Amino acid sequence: MNVATCQFPVSADVGANCRWIVRQMRLAAQRGATVAHFPEGALSGYAGVDFPGFADFDWDSLRRSSLYLHRVAGELGIWLVVGSAHRLGTGHKPHNSVYVVDPRGEIVDRYDKRFCSGDTTGESGDLARYSPGDHPCVWEIDGIRCGALICYDYRFPELYREYKRAGVELMFHSFHAANASAERVAAIGDLIGPHLKKSNEAATFTYPGITMPASMTAAAAFITSGSAARTPRLHRACGRRSRSGPTASPPDGSAGTCPAC
Repeated sequence: MNVATCQFPVSADVGANCRWIVRQMRLAAQRGATVAHFPEGALSGYAGVDFPGFADFDWDSLRRSSLYLHRVAGELGIWLVVGSAHRLGTGHKPHNSVYVVDPRGEIVDRYDKRFCSGDTTGESGDLARYSPGDHPCVWEIDGIRCGALICYDYRFPELYREYKRAGVELMFHSFHAANASAERVAAIGDLIGPHLKKSNEAATFTYPGITMPASMTAAAAFITSGSAARTPRLHRACGRRSRSGPTASPPDGSAGTCPAC
């Protein structure tokens, strides 16, 4: 199995997000990927970061874009694992979800983020905008059992253990780590404390850089999935080449930036 790990500058513009996703799906298929994996909120944008909330959200646009992505997956014959919002009934906040779409363009399953950040009042963080999910998501690709988690779920190892007991070999863990202002990043660093900066291996001084270093992520991935997949990376355009080939350029052909490079 070949997995294309795709990322781009997610925004509040669902149409622009959709164009990015389609472009990278096509590029992934051209490179022989079995699966194209996208970040948390890749299609809808991430509420509270990319846009304030869902009060005036265009759900019709999201539905049209979602159906279009399903058709493209069917045309390309590629699996799609993509972050988006899932609308619930009146009076309920939507789920922060990852949709799993098979090469026929049909939804196989949906994972809803279970551990949403925020205080006990539900007035801050994810809980101010999203409803938590309540179950895992397991599916098979070419005989390999797969599972999904989203961002903050990583802090709870019992979720990985649950998937391991279910026979999962490969985890698709989607994150959103963009559109934070320099002031916000600096404020997070101040809260952590300068004395811990030496423990940070990330490009910015934030909690994941300390609590989830690359070595820990690699160890968790190895324990969970072994060597089941080879992952070519499709980064934002930055004028450089990654180990797996050239970076993807934006839909409009303009140059972008890749803070991960």
